[in-house]
Amino acid sequence: METITFGTRDEEDISNESAKDKEIQTIKEAQDKGNKEMKGVALGLCQWKDGYLWHQGKIWILNNEGI
Repeated sequence: METITFGTRDEEDISNESAKDKEIQTIKEAQDKGNKEMKGVALGLCQWKDGYLWHQGKIWILNNEGI
């Protein structure tokens, strides 16, 4: 896992793209339903906060080279 620092513009891009990302939205929906796990993701370690999906205290960044 890589840790990076990003600016305000990056935050907006990440938030907008996260709202459209199928994987992130599937995780959010599973959490909203109260699921504790799904294939490949420990939902108990994830949290939806401030418009971002957090995993173990770090923002989950989607696989998008433009971000």
